[in-house]
Amino acid sequence: MKKSMIETYIRMYGMLRYIMRMNEAGHYPKMEEILQHCTFIDEGREEKIHANTFHKYMKEAERLLGLHFEIIEGYRYKIDNLVDWSSKHEFLKGWLDTLWLHSVIDLKGELQKYILFEPLPEEVKYVPEVLMAIWKRHPISIKYRKLGEKKIRHYDVEARGLRQSKNRYYMIAYDKAAGKNKNLAFHAMKQVDVLYSETYKEVPFSIEEYYRNSYGTWVEPGKEATDIRLRAMDDFWAEQLQTPPFHHSLRQLDKKQGTKWTDFIIHVVPMPDLVLELQRLSPHILVLDPPELRDYMKHRLQVALDAYDSPDEPLPELTLPDKFSRISS
Repeated sequence: MKKSMIETYIRMYGMLRYIMRMNEAGHYPKMEEILQHCTFIDEGREEKIHANTFHKYMKEAERLLGLHFEIIEGYRYKIDNLVDWSSKHEFLKGWLDTLWLHSVIDLKGELQKYILFEPLPEEVKYVPEVLMAIWKRHPISIKYRKLGEKKIRHYDVEARGLRQSKNRYYMIAYDKAAGKNKNLAFHAMKQVDVLYSETYKEVPFSIEEYYRNSYGTWVEPGKEATDIRLRAMDDFWAEQLQTPPFHHSLRQLDKKQGTKWTDFIIHVVPMPDLVLELQRLSPHILVLDPPELRDYMKHRLQVALDAYDSPDEPLPELTLPDKFSRISS
């Protein structure tokens, strides 16, 4: 990826977050303050951003992110829908903050000695490039090898959005050959070529809606979400579920007096990502309902116990139920 494209993202988003933070503190910066904050220093040389470039970035932020900028008295800049936007796009803001930080550290390698990140797969180097492809609607050609396979697949896609989960990055992309969206893991990408000479027509897409009824990164269109009752066995694990929320749909039920446990409801599609996380949290977090999911979780735990007793035996097939009973909250 060209260094100048990384710099463009760093400067654009850094400028945007500066205005956000100032506005959140009740201050509305003037153009001079913003441009001074976004001065780029490289090898001792100052490179100040031009006012025209600033306004171009702001227009793109309005178009891509739905922010609305207003120039108030004294030629100060205010995002007049910041509170509403922040409450609706907390995940997006956090994800962009993380990506910005990684990009800065990648560009300025000396910063790495101050911050210890969990190891990332080498292929995340493609993240800024893919982000630019989404921004400018350039198609992408990918060579892809799924984990556990030797075959190299080839995808021609239109990127719709990005997802970060458990220190891994994923692209949601429309696969033209298959005629549907796919989740493509960056750690399985072996080559990524953005076709900068081509563009495609913008298609309405919301990353929040795409993952609304999912936990983790696994999405299967057509499967219905269901209510799942979870039990945290003590106050510590009840707070663990809520900080941050295990899922955006998490809601606490009335706690029975004299008990240590607390029950919660989440509304999601039961998929492998969710099952694996609940298995990791067991026995501190238990699945009570629906009974089909509770019994499946018990079966998985029993299979794990049996595997420890007989490690040379092949594992039985584990298949999630297709239908789940409705529960009363």
